[in-house]
Amino acid sequence: MRKKTLTMASFFIVSGFLVATIGNGCGQDFTTQNGGSTGNNTATGGGLTPEDDPIIPGRKTVSFVYSNQVLDQLTSCVGVTKPSELTLQTYASKKGSISVTGAANTITPPMMMAITTIAGEVCNDLINQEATSPRILSAVDLSANTPPSVSSLNDVISKMALSCWNRYETQDERNVLVNMVLNSVANENQASRKASLMVCTAMLSSVDALLN
Repeated sequence: MRKKTLTMASFFIVSGFLVATIGNGCGQDFTTQNGGSTGNNTATGGGLTPEDDPIIPGRKTVSFVYSNQVLDQLTSCVGVTKPSELTLQTYASKKGSISVTGAANTITPPMMMAITTIAGEVCNDLINQEATSPRILSAVDLSANTPPSVSSLNDVISKMALSCWNRYETQDERNVLVNMVLNSVANENQASRKASLMVCTAMLSSVDALLN
């Protein structure tokens, strides 16, 4: 099994930022037009059917990727042409935690953690792919044992935002991501890869990257 470049502690640092801070459509909420919430934290992904989230005329709805779409969405977003065997295995093991409908009221913390885990493997695949064919990470020296510069991180963030969020990042989102790296990655073995993996995983697991 290949060596992980992101420690478990850093992994949970990343996941803590995902929904609350970045890529959330600038604070969009998932409410009805009469003010009622569509959220339901008791819903789980595995056993839901479309009847669990009926269509109500005039309601503002938001749809997320569902279990059968997740891997295709994440790999297409960053341009991974062939997911690794480990990524496929991770997706298969986490798929049951992901909503089968994509309805907003089926989004749960276990689902987001499952998607974060899958996204981390997709980002590992991206880094390995870009070591020979740079595109999103072209500003980063992936062989360096020092973190990327702020300007290099900004370049990666903007490219990923356009590719996966279909918009530019806000200044606040950029600051959160850059500060996450600066506070978590030191001069260490594979520091550049670790920083790239953190940024990629955070952005790829955020709400805007999962909209359908």
